[in-house]
Amino acid sequence: MNSAEPVLVVGHKGLLGRALCGVLGSNCETIPERAGRFDLTDPDAVMQAVSQAASSLVINCAGYTAVDRAESEPEKAFAVNAHGAGFLAKACESRGKHLVHISTDYVFDGRKGSPYREDDPVSPLSVYAQSKLSGEIEVAKALPGALIVRSAWLFGHSAPGFVGAVLQKARSEGEVRVVQDQVGSPTYALDLAGALVDLAHRRVQGVLHVVNSGQASRYEYARNAVKLAGLDPEVVRPGLTEDFPSPAARPAYSVLDTRRFSRLAGGPLPGWLDGLRRFFSSQKEESA
Repeated sequence: MNSAEPVLVVGHKGLLGRALCGVLGSNCETIPERAGRFDLTDPDAVMQAVSQAASSLVINCAGYTAVDRAESEPEKAFAVNAHGAGFLAKACESRGKHLVHISTDYVFDGRKGSPYREDDPVSPLSVYAQSKLSGEIEVAKALPGALIVRSAWLFGHSAPGFVGAVLQKARSEGEVRVVQDQVGSPTYALDLAGALVDLAHRRVQGVLHVVNSGQASRYEYARNAVKLAGLDPEVVRPGLTEDFPSPAARPAYSVLDTRRFSRLAGGPLPGWLDGLRRFFSSQKEESA
């Protein structure tokens, strides 16, 4: 394994993409944006970008991530998450490049009640989840040697996400209600990025679950974030999913089993709460 080998990061401006470029440093290659944003849904543009890239490793963290809006924009969600992912996989196959593609815990319906293994049956509940599953299928069909990484509940720098939304509401309204009947795997983008770089360099194949260790309800997750931000965790009040109607259904339990990753990596990622502490610690250092 050559740890200094450059990696082409597709979607480098997003939460995970920025974390990846931070981990890779000068070995992060991105797609030049000569005329507007790079269009993953244009197969010719994708082929050209992959062909011109110096890197033989590609990590795709681009995606349509507006879960609720996808219910009314299914074509846009599938264009990026499914067909765009497929175009990228075909381009990588054509040019002999290894692809790491990012997917989601939402491909599961949440009814199992115990951590999901890579080979558990999938059953997406929403348009977003269906588009991500279709992306997995298109990638695996076009490039059987690709690595498909499912992760979940990302938090980190450069994007507000769930943590940012909770803190904003806690500060502005003095109270925030959060569901306690959705349980998953909060994951620090920097921890995931480090794991992805290692897996890419080792050219791991197949499907792999990579999240921080442990599990939490959205309510527990929010209380800890508020506390670490220096606010009173009592401002976070529990609620139920049924109290917050939304266009897209979410799995009630989507914790991912990471035993395969642990065997490959020599151990699991740190716990989610440890990651959350480091995230807030780094924020304080940046603002100091």
